[in-house]
Amino acid sequence: MPMKPALLLAVLFGLPLAAFIAASPFYPISHSTWLRFNNTFVVATLGGVALLGYILRGESWPRSIQAMACYTLVIAGLFMAAYLISTWYFSGDMKWIPLFHRDYAYHQYSSVAAYLFTGTNYIELVKLHLFSWMVFSVVYVGVGALATAASRCFSHPFRHG
Repeated sequence: MPMKPALLLAVLFGLPLAAFIAASPFYPISHSTWLRFNNTFVVATLGGVALLGYILRGESWPRSIQAMACYTLVIAGLFMAAYLISTWYFSGDMKWIPLFHRDYAYHQYSSVAAYLFTGTNYIELVKLHLFSWMVFSVVYVGVGALATAASRCFSHPFRHG
């Protein structure tokens, strides 16, 4: 049953990333510090899919890939839900927008709400996130498949005789 560990690991690794994405705009820190934290959470989710790949080493390839796609979908869903809820409902309380900090600073907006809701900025940023997750999902499935292949290779050494 490969979906159960996929869902459990996705929630375990996805919730901290989603919480960080939702909470970080309310606490201004240096952008470099924010990037370090963000990268740590993203690498942890990649570690989660590698762990999933190891756990699924006895499953068939189609079931393993399906479970890794499920993992990726849950991670992306948690991320997008956190981003959409925090920016749509609480943008007036945000101190900064770390994911698009340079664009925000370049155009010298007076508030995060003004930045998000000027013209089509909000929908364009959402589409950018969705496109990024579609591209990055290939990386997630690739890391999981590599972990599965490596664990299969090393758990069943070639036997002579």
